[in-house]
Amino acid sequence: MRVELRIVTTLLLLVLVGCSAGMYHQGKTALDRHDYSVAIAAFQQALERQPDKALIWKQLGFAYYKTDQFLNAANSFKQATLLGSNDDATILYLGLSYETLGRKDDALQVYQSYLLTMPESDLTNRIKRRVKYLSDSILQDEISSLIAGEDSIHVSQIPENSICVIGFATEKIDPRYAVLARGITQMLSDDLAKVSALSVIERARLNEIARELDFTTPDLIERQNALRLGKLLGAATLVTGEIAQPDPGKLLVEGDLLHVISGDSVGLEAAKGKLDQFVAIEKKMLFSILDSLGYKPNDIERMRLDSIPTTSFLSFLAYSRGLAYLDENMYRLAEAEFDAALTEDPGFNSAARAKNQVAGLDGYKGEIEPRSSLEADINEIKRIEKSEPESGYGLIMTRSVLGFQPEEELPSEGDNPYVFPKVKGAVMVRGTFEPD
Repeated sequence: MRVELRIVTTLLLLVLVGCSAGMYHQGKTALDRHDYSVAIAAFQQALERQPDKALIWKQLGFAYYKTDQFLNAANSFKQATLLGSNDDATILYLGLSYETLGRKDDALQVYQSYLLTMPESDLTNRIKRRVKYLSDSILQDEISSLIAGEDSIHVSQIPENSICVIGFATEKIDPRYAVLARGITQMLSDDLAKVSALSVIERARLNEIARELDFTTPDLIERQNALRLGKLLGAATLVTGEIAQPDPGKLLVEGDLLHVISGDSVGLEAAKGKLDQFVAIEKKMLFSILDSLGYKPNDIERMRLDSIPTTSFLSFLAYSRGLAYLDENMYRLAEAEFDAALTEDPGFNSAARAKNQVAGLDGYKGEIEPRSSLEADINEIKRIEKSEPESGYGLIMTRSVLGFQPEEELPSEGDNPYVFPKVKGAVMVRGTFEPD
C-alpha cells in the first residue's frame, strides 16, 4: 500500500511537535513540584524544537528565578516579552530579576512600562513605590558620585544653554503666600522647557543636591552656594531672586540671572501686579529671562509659552502648597493640595500631573517591601497558563492536522502554545486496505 508523502511528512511533524509538547509538560510538572533542575532541562529541550514559544521562555524564567539564576531568569523573561508575553507575572518578575542583579536602570524601565500598560492593576501603588525608590536611588548614587568628584568638574565645560530655576527669597511676603515662590519657580521651569534651544535642569536633581549638602531654601539663593550648585547641576545659568508684597493685595517678583561660568550676575526687569495676576507676572519674568539670554522663541514656541495653565488664584495657591509638600516628601498632604487645586480648576493640567506623581505614595518612607512579599502577591494574580492536555488531546490534534474537523467545539486550551489551527482541505490516500 502506497501512502501520499504528505501524510508521512505530517506525521513526522506531529512527532516533532509532540516531543516538544511532551518536554514542555514534563517541565511544567517538575516546576509545579519544585524540581527546578529537571524543569530547566525539560524547558531547554522544548525550546530546541520550539524556540519561538513565549510560554516556554516564561516558565523557564520562573525555574531559573527559583534557583537564584537571576541573569538567566532575566534573559528568559525578556525573550518571553519579545515574543508577546505581556502579563503581570512576566513583566514584574523581569523587573525583580533586574533589581536583584543591581541593574536599577533596567528594573526602573520595566516597572515604568508596567505602570503605563497596567495602570489599574492591584499592584499599581506598590510598583509606583518601587519606581520612586529606584528613581531616588539612581539619583542619589549619581549625586553622591558627583559631589565626591566635585574638584574635577570644570565649569568651562558646562553647556551654555543649560539653565535651572533655583527659587526666590520670601522674607518680604505674607507667610500665607510664601509658597507662591515655589509655584512660580515651577511655572518658569515648565515654560523654559518649552524652548527647544534650552536645556532645563529638573527640580529633583536640585532637591537631591540640596539634601546632600544640607542646604535650606535660603541657602540655595546665597551667591556662593548658588555658584556651587550650578557647578554640580551642570547649569550655566541660574535664576534666583526675591518675591515680595509691596501692598497686601499685590505681588512683586525681582529676578537675577547668575552666570556660573563667569560668575557675573544680571538683574531682570521686575514684574508686579495684583495677586490674581500671577500668570501675567510669571510671563513677564519668563520673557525677561529669554531676552536677557538672547533667545527668541519661534512661532510655535511662542504659542506654547503664551498658554495659561490656570486663571484661578486659589487653585494656583493650593498647587504651590502641594509642590512645597512634595519637596519635603510629604506625599499625603501634597496629594490633598493637588486635589484642592483641581477642585478649584479641573482643567489645571499641571496639578493633575503632580497628583498622578504622588498618588499611591502615602506612607512611603524611602524603603520598599522585600522581594518575597511582592512575589507572593504576584503569584496570587499572575496568569500562569494551565496547559495540561484535555482527554483525547492527541487524537484531536492529529485529526486537525490531517484535515478532519470535529463536530463539537474544541475544549478551551487557555494559553497552551501547542493548540493547532483548524486545517481545511482533503487528504487523498491511494492504494487498498485489503490484505495481500
